[in-house]
Amino acid sequence: MKRTFILLSGLLLAALGLSCSATNRLTMGITEPAPVMLSAEARKIGIINRSMPSESNKGVDKIDQILSAEGQMLDKEGAEASINTLSQALREYGIFDEIKILEDQTLNKGLGIMPANLSWDEVERICQENGVDVLFSLALYDTDTKVSYKLTTMQLPNDLGINMAVPAHELTLHTLIKTGWRIYDNIDQVVADQFMSRGEVFAAGKGINPLKAYEAILNRKEAVMQRSMALGNNYGLRLLPT
Repeated sequence: MKRTFILLSGLLLAALGLSCSATNRLTMGITEPAPVMLSAEARKIGIINRSMPSESNKGVDKIDQILSAEGQMLDKEGAEASINTLSQALREYGIFDEIKILEDQTLNKGLGIMPANLSWDEVERICQENGVDVLFSLALYDTDTKVSYKLTTMQLPNDLGINMAVPAHELTLHTLIKTGWRIYDNIDQVVADQFMSRGEVFAAGKGINPLKAYEAILNRKEAVMQRSMALGNNYGLRLLPT
């Protein structure tokens, strides 16, 4: 009798273990709602660019002057890359009927920081003029590049064509990309989301002087564009359940 009781107890514990295991697997499969919820009636999306290049990176030496001029173009093209990638992502989700990238020259731009919210009168005007229900606003896009130098050596051929170690400068550029988004749901008249994200790009080059080291840096712009596209795509994921 005792052996029978022990056997039955063991079977009961095993059954409970299997039940708990099945429950755990079921719990792990639960889908979380999307971080951003829009009105169920929202079918047409407009995307606007309120960001503008920051003036904060202006410097006095040659490298800083080059980076300042280049940075303004990076900000413009990087913002466009983020917006275009977000637009493409929203199309691929198939949850909206129409996605438009809007040009509105009357909008007040940002200044390297998140600007104040648009008024609902402005939101209503833009939505009516463009036939959209919701505005996605890139309120902030800014690149900030820090420069660091290091003395090192590099191999260069001498007059006989033999590589020799010569003193050199190593230049490293650390570019921080900041983006800030807002979503204005004009149907429910609510700011459905405000979200900031960051990305980093590192690039380095060597040369016999700092300017030559800068000229040796390859593909920095492409890396910034790729990172900007990733930030735009990642923002779109906030509309999907996880």
